Amino acid sequence: MQKPDADYRPARFSSNAFPERERVSAWRDFFGPTMFGADVEPVGEQPYRQDIVVRPLPGVCLLSATNTPVRFTRSRAMLADGRGDYGLHINSGRSMVRQRGRDVLCGPGEPILVTSAEAASMTSPEASHFLCLHIDRSLLLMNVADPDGCVLQRVPGDSVTLRYLLGYIRFLESTDLTAVDTQIAASVGRHLADLLSLLFGATGDTATLAQRGGLRAARMLAIKRTINESLSEQALGVEHVAVRHGISVRSVQRMFEREGVTFTEYVLNRRLDRAFRMLRDPAHAGMYVIDIALACGFGDLSYFNGCFRRKFGEPPGCFRR
Repeated sequence: MQKPDADYRPARFSSNAFPERERVSAWRDFFGPTMFGADVEPVGEQPYRQDIVVRPLPGVCLLSATNTPVRFTRSRAMLADGRGDYGLHINSGRSMVRQRGRDVLCGPGEPILVTSAEAASMTSPEASHFLCLHIDRSLLLMNVADPDGCVLQRVPGDSVTLRYLLGYIRFLESTDLTAVDTQIAASVGRHLADLLSLLFGATGDTATLAQRGGLRAARMLAIKRTINESLSEQALGVEHVAVRHGISVRSVQRMFEREGVTFTEYVLNRRLDRAFRMLRDPAHAGMYVIDIALACGFGDLSYFNGCFRRKFGEPPGCFRR
């Protein structure tokens, strides 16, 4: 696994940076061995293309790629590079994974765990978006009794832990980690390691710690996403969110209390922030203040005006452009 940069900035690479006639050789000579620890071989006749984003974090590394049909092969000779990490592979299209003499056909979005300590290959016969979450071998060994026994194991598509893991990954893909300090980066890395550990059988105290760490953080992100997507709904309440995520009302309330805010306060602040942005956005210049209030989930204009003034110091009309 690549060591993370000090500032954890995503590294971006594109095959389009090379002339088409040099593209495949450049990828096979450098990017394949460096990024994947594997040979890269185009499949089919169409011009090869691949765009890669690498997001390094302490103990884990998230790699996402968009590519034309391709085959990755990690030969026995390549094992000399000493890589021994595990990788959770998720392909938006079909893929065939071969390791330990077994062929496993993965459907679109179906995750599978492989190990870079052994020879393997993965073939994607169609253009697809590919995710790989690498985790240091030592981290998984600390949390899962037999990680080698999980290699090539299928993960049920309805797994709650998988849903939260994918949500956490989507958050990372949309977040600029340039200014993240070492402590926060380490926390994010632990959260991802926790979720992978739960996905592959962490039990006892290890599972409890992982649930309090990575699973709790991922669930909170998912709950906040639900809130942000539902701000325009006046009926949005803690009961709605609890049912949506399959947990109790009190559990949702406690999650926000740990952050020093109530559920109601969080929703109110998000609605006011959205209203502020809309008032300042020329694209909404034709909307009346009452229309913006309604669009942000407020059913009472006087209540909206009072809350807005308390938060921003002036009535909404003062912020129109």
